[in-house]
Amino acid sequence: MVGSRPRLFVIVDEFSDLIISDREFFEDAFEKISAVSDRTGIFLILASSKAVEDVFTQKLRHGRFERVAFRVSSVEDSVLIIGESGAEELVKPGSCLVGIRVDEDVWKAL
Repeated sequence: MVGSRPRLFVIVDEFSDLIISDREFFEDAFEKISAVSDRTGIFLILASSKAVEDVFTQKLRHGRFERVAFRVSSVEDSVLIIGESGAEELVKPGSCLVGIRVDEDVWKAL
């Protein structure tokens, strides 16, 4: 395609292990990447089996991320990931809710 940008996908599995090793460094790095990701074609995929606020801090959640939640164990985990409840009620294997930003601080689950 003429004029298309290359795309770079950064996939981090068990993001919690990475962020716990050096929180300040990785929070700053991912915040900077997310700030330019739309303009540069960088896509961040951060996965963790631990939906805790110590891992997905307010600083990280404020970035321009769309969020995907599979079944979680509690309403609090669902709210942390996608901004509202619902992911705790998913029953079919592979079902998920996708959180998209509709306003500065408002998320909508689809």
